[in-house]
Amino acid sequence: SVLHVHQHIFTQMECVASSAAHGPENALIQVKIPELVPFVPKYLGVVDMEYGELPPTPTDSNSRKFEFSPQANTTEFNHFNSWGLRCHQKKKQALKRRSVIKYIRLEDLTLPFSRPNILDLKIGTRVHGVNDDPEKVRRKMRKSALTTSKSLGLRLCGMQVYNSIDDGYKFHDKFFGRDLDNGGFEKCIKEFFSSQDGKLRIGVMESLIQRIEMLLKVVAEQKSFQFFSSSLLFICEGCLASDQKRLHGNVKNDNYQRVDLRFIDFAQAARDTERKGVDDGFLLGLRNIVKIMRRLINFSRDGGTGSEPQQISKISVGNLSEERNEIEEKDS
Repeated sequence: SVLHVHQHIFTQMECVASSAAHGPENALIQVKIPELVPFVPKYLGVVDMEYGELPPTPTDSNSRKFEFSPQANTTEFNHFNSWGLRCHQKKKQALKRRSVIKYIRLEDLTLPFSRPNILDLKIGTRVHGVNDDPEKVRRKMRKSALTTSKSLGLRLCGMQVYNSIDDGYKFHDKFFGRDLDNGGFEKCIKEFFSSQDGKLRIGVMESLIQRIEMLLKVVAEQKSFQFFSSSLLFICEGCLASDQKRLHGNVKNDNYQRVDLRFIDFAQAARDTERKGVDDGFLLGLRNIVKIMRRLINFSRDGGTGSEPQQISKISVGNLSEERNEIEEKDS
């Protein structure tokens, strides 16, 4: 069931109430730019749900595993990352007084995968929207200036990588991504595209590069929308068929090379009334992710000679731990 999505690093609880208006915008983008249709998740309308119908939440916030109820149409155990669980619980608590909640209904892109590896990268140097108030613009510009959004036009917003040894996932949340410098960001990209034995999955990367370049061409040529704070969503199979134990949604995926790449998050998309085309910071991000992936591939093919990506490191600008708490409270 699309409504009972598998709760990995992302939570559909973020798609409630006022966000329901973004679904029609998603559909409008597909009408105005038909070439984007293969890159955008299918919009299936808006659905009303009562509070009691929302996906269940584990009562123990320290629990590492949770089994969906039979109504969720899956038999698997899901490993929760603490950030996703926190978002789910916080949003559900806030909605407790509402009798009916509106949700965007989107296709579940992870269904074809047994153990999906997922990567969410925010694209562009500008992360504020045209309708943000001045205080929010200030906060978002500060956030961009302190992160890889400014230098690369890219920021890691979430990542999960499957580990067949314990049948679980390694997670990185958006706060981890905000602390990365350029070298640390590149190291995370390498981690995402590495197999269990540490080898780079070059075939998977080349397939995704081809799709990114197709998307880049479409977005660069259109003059209907400006895209601010949108993301690229990468999905690839994380588990060899021979290692698949409990299955994701009863799916056994025999294609270890299966990939998907989607363009998502259009809450800040704006009509390009002056027909300027997308801004340079957005194009910078798309070009840089291709550049980073190609550099990793070349390094691997050269047998590890040349300039290796740096170890994961953090930005040492100000006290980000205090800023992250402020931003989280004001932007939630």
